[in-house]
Amino acid sequence: MLDELQAESTKAKFINGVTMQNHAPYDNYYQTTTHFAQRGDLNNDQYQKLETYLTGLSHTDRALDDFYQKLQALPQKTLVVIYGDHFPGSDVLGKVTDTDSQLARRTPIVMLANFPLPEHDFGTISGNYLTLEITKLLNWKQSGFDEMRQQLQATIPKMSFYHSDNAGDFSQHQIYRDYQLIQYDLLSGQRFSQKMGFFDRK
Repeated sequence: MLDELQAESTKAKFINGVTMQNHAPYDNYYQTTTHFAQRGDLNNDQYQKLETYLTGLSHTDRALDDFYQKLQALPQKTLVVIYGDHFPGSDVLGKVTDTDSQLARRTPIVMLANFPLPEHDFGTISGNYLTLEITKLLNWKQSGFDEMRQQLQATIPKMSFYHSDNAGDFSQHQIYRDYQLIQYDLLSGQRFSQKMGFFDRK
């Protein structure tokens, strides 16, 4: 990602990067001399997986610090937003994820920028509203799609089947059905919404 950000360009860039770093399976694949204290209620297999996970977090933490320092040297204003879609499974964190499926998917948001950011508490939001919240944070003009998501957010604040008793609950709302049509148009349709300027910020 850093190479893409450092590459010269006359246009603004939006980069969606996905990584499987620190994702299961947590085999013992790190060469390290650092070990974490073993709790008495963990068997050897659980301890090995937890140690692999924590070692990965340690590597990521150092890499993130290096990335942040290099981000500061970029000439153009750059914002990097980092988040996950779930914590590791129950074989690592134990009963926490087994007893509370919502908590297992409530991950923090990390924002790195080379310019001052306004203080803002996003609270608990669904991933599909994240870019909407960032446009409001940076005071950008809203597109038709942004306005649709604002209506959707007012109707369904947390769009996750883990926050609903019934996955069909969402479809009772017209704004949700409209949102589904836009998704279909972009992913499988003719992209009429894009051609009509639905995503343009005028």
